[in-house]
Amino acid sequence: RRDAVHERMKQSIAAGRLADAAELAEDMLAMEVEIYGELHEEVAGSHDWLANLYALLGDAERASDHAEKYAAYAGRFSDADDYHARWATWLTQYIDRVNRMSDDERKSMAEAYSLMRPALAGSEDAVSRWERVLEIYSGILPADDGELARARYFYAMTKRRLNDLAAAERLFAVSVPIYVR
Repeated sequence: RRDAVHERMKQSIAAGRLADAAELAEDMLAMEVEIYGELHEEVAGSHDWLANLYALLGDAERASDHAEKYAAYAGRFSDADDYHARWATWLTQYIDRVNRMSDDERKSMAEAYSLMRPALAGSEDAVSRWERVLEIYSGILPADDGELARARYFYAMTKRRLNDLAAAERLFAVSVPIYVR
């Protein structure tokens, strides 16, 4: 049942229905907490989804609350280089930045977020989706921004998968130094 809700949530995101996606993510989170308890990777993942969704919907308080809950999960790891610890830092900074954006900027970021989900899954129109994401991000984010670099990195992965190796190499060259720092 949880997996079906997760799939519907991703479909809602891809369709740009972020409020619906947030409701479904809340349902998914409730199921996970009942099954696994508060400090579990699946629960943390739902807090990540919800932090992003609420930030893009303009609900700064709920976005920050879910980012903090993800960070509480990440705090279980003593190594600051652990993936979860690094992601918690990135998530908190990202949520803070989105919370400070204008409504128009946040709407553009929400459009990019909706475009990325199918592109990450390798949709047939992944190239045009990544190009639109990069167009949106380039209009809002600084050139050395980690989120922009991350989008370029995943676009490079798409280009590599499609055997456009020259384009992939160019994208990796501009994204990796920023994305991996």
